[in-house]
This record gives sequence, C-alpha cells and structure tokens, in this order.
Amino acid sequence: MRLRGHELADLLWHDFFDGGTMRKYFLGLATSSLLLTNALQAAEPISLEAFASPQQMRLPDISPDGRHIVFIDQDLAHSRIAVMDLSSGQTSQLLPGESGEFSVSLCRFKNNSRLVCYFHGITPLGGLPLIVTRVIGINIDRSEFKVLNQRQDDLRQPELIIDLLKDDARNILIQEREENELYPAVFKLDVYTAQRTRVVKASAPVMFWRTDRTGFVRFGFGYADANAVYKTRNSDSEPWRMLKRAEAFDGGEFHVFGFGASSDKLVVSAPKNGHIAVWELDLTDTADRQLLFSVPDVDVDGPVLWPADSRLVGFHYQAEKPQIQLFDEQARFIQLSIDTFLPNSINRVYSSSHDGQRLIVASESDRQPKQYFLLDLQAKKMQRLRLNGPLLTYERLAEMKPVVVPAADGAKIPGYLTLPPGAAPVKLPAVVLPHGGPFGRDGWGFDPVVQMLASRGFAVLQLNYRGTSGYGIDWMQAGYAKGGSVMLGDVTAGTNWLVTQGLADPQRICLMGWAFGGYAAMLGGINTSSLYRCIVSIGGISEPTEYDWGWRRFFYGIQVGQATKSDDREFERSPLKAAAKLRLPVLLIHGTWDTVVNIEQSQWMGKALERSGNSPKLVVVEHGDDALSKPQMRLLLLRELEQFLGMHLAPH
Repeated sequence: MRLRGHELADLLWHDFFDGGTMRKYFLGLATSSLLLTNALQAAEPISLEAFASPQQMRLPDISPDGRHIVFIDQDLAHSRIAVMDLSSGQTSQLLPGESGEFSVSLCRFKNNSRLVCYFHGITPLGGLPLIVTRVIGINIDRSEFKVLNQRQDDLRQPELIIDLLKDDARNILIQEREENELYPAVFKLDVYTAQRTRVVKASAPVMFWRTDRTGFVRFGFGYADANAVYKTRNSDSEPWRMLKRAEAFDGGEFHVFGFGASSDKLVVSAPKNGHIAVWELDLTDTADRQLLFSVPDVDVDGPVLWPADSRLVGFHYQAEKPQIQLFDEQARFIQLSIDTFLPNSINRVYSSSHDGQRLIVASESDRQPKQYFLLDLQAKKMQRLRLNGPLLTYERLAEMKPVVVPAADGAKIPGYLTLPPGAAPVKLPAVVLPHGGPFGRDGWGFDPVVQMLASRGFAVLQLNYRGTSGYGIDWMQAGYAKGGSVMLGDVTAGTNWLVTQGLADPQRICLMGWAFGGYAAMLGGINTSSLYRCIVSIGGISEPTEYDWGWRRFFYGIQVGQATKSDDREFERSPLKAAAKLRLPVLLIHGTWDTVVNIEQSQWMGKALERSGNSPKLVVVEHGDDALSKPQMRLLLLRELEQFLGMHLAPH
C-alpha cells in the first residue's frame, strides 16, 4: 500500500498530535526529565564518563520484513553485535564487537536471516600503522558464521562493499585489489560460502567502482596525475569507454553520489556559480547535463535517497543548521510529521523495511546525542528504540549558537559559539577550537568534547575559517592565500572577537585543535602568543613537509593536488622549526595507531619544545586511532583536557 501524501499526513497528525499513546509517552518522559533536572541543579558537574560514553545503539538496520533490527551495542568497555526482535522487544547478543585488532563498524541485513558485518582495525607494519579489514557473514540465530573476506591495505583504499545486491539473496559486490595489482577489480561474493567470482577486472586508473540501481557495474573513476578520469559502459558485452560529457564541468571533474531513476543517469556534484550543486549526467553521452538542485550561498552536501527503494527524494545541505529539501510527496509528508513530533532536532529516515512501512528514524540536536526511533506507518506509532547513551539531561547541556565573526579584512566568518549553561556571558575562560581538515567544516549538532568544555565553565568558539568546505570554491581557496596566513588570520580574528565582545577573559584563552586544527593551534601559539594562555594539539601536524599529503592527491586528485601545491609557503610554516618561539604551556595528545597524522609529529614537537626550555605534556594513547574513537580513549582525552585547562585557565 502506498499512501498519497495528504492521506499519510492526516494519518500521522491524528495519531501523533491528537492525544495518541506515544504523545503521552513522550510527555511522560519530558515530565520525568524536568523533575530529574530540578533535582540535579545543585548536583556535581556531569561526569566525564557520561560525555565519553558512546551511543548504546549505533548504526541500526531493519530487516527486509521489518521484524528485526541489528545494531552495535556499546558501553565504555566493550561493543557487541546485537539483534532486537521487534515483536517481543527482546534483544540478543550475537557476537563480540572486538576480536584482536578488529572492531565492528557496520552490520547490514542481506536477507531476513543473514547479516553481513564489516570490521576494521589497525596493526603495525614496519613501525607504521596499517589498516586491516574483515567481512563476516552470520545468521541472526548465531548459526553459519563465516569470514567472507580479510585484507590489509597500505594504500588506504576507502571502500570494500560497493553493493549489497538487495534482490540477490546470497551475493554482494566488493571491490578489491588482486595480488600484484595497484587498481581494484570487482567480485561477486557469496555471503554463505565466501566463494568469489570476478565480474569486472581492474582498469587503470579506476580506484572506485559504482553500480546502478540494478546492481550492474556501470561506472568507474580515478585519477591520472592530477586529472580525473571517468569510464562507463552500457552493457556487459560492451567495452569501457571514456565519458565525454565530463568535460562540461569546471576542470572536467565531478564527484559521484549514485544513480537516478534511470540506469543511464548519474547523480553527481559539481560547481554552479562557485558553489557545489547536484547535477544529472547522461552516461550515454547523448544529452547535456541537467541541474537538479543548488543553493545560492552554500554547497549542497548531497542527495537524499529513500532507504526502502533508493529512489531520489530530495537534497540536503548545511546553512546555520543542517537542512533538507524534499520534492517527493510521500517522503515530504513523512518528514514533516517526524519533524513536528521531534522538534528542534535533526531528523533523518535512516533505514527501512522493503515495503517501506517500518522506518528507523535518527534524531539528534546540539543538546541531544543521536537517538533512534521506530516509525510504524501501518500501526500509526513511533517509539524510541532504546535510551541511547548516559544521562545527559537536555537542560544541563549548552546551546550551540550560530555566529558571524568579522575578519581583519572585513570578510564575514561563520561559526558557532557554545557558552556554559547558566553562566553570565562576561569574561569567561574560553577555548578557540579550529577544526581539522582543513577541508572539513564544523556543523550544528551534538559534540561531546564541546559539551564537556562548556559544562566546566568554558566558552567554546568554532569557526569555519576560509579554507573550510561547504561555503563555495572561492571561500575554500581563499584559505590558501599568502601561504595559508589568511586561514590562520581568521582564527586570530575569532579570538579577538571573543575579547572585544566581552565574552572572554583575555588572560584565559586556550587555542586547541585536532589534526590540522592542532597545526593551527601550535602556529597560533608561536605567531600570536600574546592572545593565548595555553595550547592543545590533538594528533596535530608539527612538520608539514613530512606529512603524507601524497596519498590524498593520488586518490582524490585535483582538489587536494591544487590545494597542497598552490602556495609552497604554506609548508614553510613549520611549528617544529619554530618550536623555540612557543613559550606557552603545551598539551600534546596523540594515538600510536593514528593513520592520518603519524605520532612522530607530536613526538618530534615534544622533544623540540623540551630542547628550547619548554615543558610540554605529551600524552601517548596506546592503540589510539586518529579520532581516539574508543570510549576509554575518549575518557582519557577528556580527563587530560579537564586537568590541563583547569590548571591554566583558572582565575588568577
């Protein structure tokens, strides 16, 4: 049954908002939360364990028949693969989430009884961390466990499973390099026997393969030097050919999201008037590209695909907060009803049964970790699947407010300001937190590190400085002008703004960052030391000339290639070489298995600071990856931050 939009809207509105049982349930939760909040107002600060605790339910997937949900069940110590029976509400533990160096990162239903789970890990090889992956198959009753694929890859190839082949009960498609091959081939993999059959052989320089909605490998792309190369074919019997219509895009480059309603139509992102837009590209090379969606002031992040059938229903992007625009009538009315039921949150339909009647909805906000709900369209009910995470009461957490900061040259820098809840916004101790990347960006949503800092009384400023993605090509490329000094100058402008607005105590500001943000923090402590009381670098780059930019250029080509070669003066800005000028207290935190920035970068910086008479604190996180993703690693990070910032930003 497929309901028309107005029928579905009437159905949902009647049940959710006219006194239905779920509305009463959530009112009860809200009342209990409010009473509990009042009781805790004078209590101790929220524990570090609460901020470090992961979502107890991660990455759920609903079975095709809508009867079961698989998810990763995690606490501070361990993770497990779990299956929930929706008819009984009972949850059973299927497998441990850790096995040696492997940790589970995703599980998906192949059919109603068979699961495919993806594990990843890091193992040392020749003193360097090497990424290892494993794919397993298992039935929901714990039977027929099988390791389907295992590999180690020093090229950091970012994909393995390329299509779950929804209409094939036994097989999935994977891409993998064969022995002595640099480029990947595509194989059909039996999820019961692990038998592999090659369906597409390697074809230089293709590093990424894409299937259409029928599961046919139709498209591949890669880079030759700094030039994007795109290959396509119309059928299995035809040879691969170069896609000519790619030349219509600026620089002849685009990025692939997937296929549209037709197997001949590829949905891609490419610039329009300086901002990333979404286009439809004809793979037969017989029609011109068609613009599908664009936004004037920001880049479009991508399409919204409805999980029941992968049809294109809309697009999403980030302005001050994440936005979604849907053109499909049924999807739009479902989204409207969800957003009305869960206001002031980012709500996305995450997974679906094959008939589209049971949906998993993911919901989060700046003051709420991600929660998952089950929406049953036929039963006209929506319920929380489980309380996700520790007790982090909404009223005790801090609001993340969009702000605009003036740069020294008059440019307007977007960002976010988080102030301690209940504190007067006057001369607060503050942390300026430039993001990593530098191509990434900060967005509105729940951040446990930011919330922990705010709970300890710190104002936190996060700026999307020039060099950040999401605001157009000119904004991103402007960050690399003058050897990167524009990017770093925007961070300085943010610090000055905090002071001139009276928000921050000029004697109690710390500059802190992760990866590239750590690089910016150390340079800020060298070049503008009078603005800061202390510096924190988490997995930071201290010597850019020794940083492995090459593999990114190999895989991602033009964007990174141009950015890293556009002005060599950026790489002359070395915190390591200028370590003697960094006289502020410094905290360095780094994981031994960081595959993005090697731990040597922090070890070198620590020794250089010591030689110059500084006394930095270097915290080595054993087996820590670039995100310090395991809960105990996050807890260690939060403890070190609380102690260091509390010591150096305390009132005089």
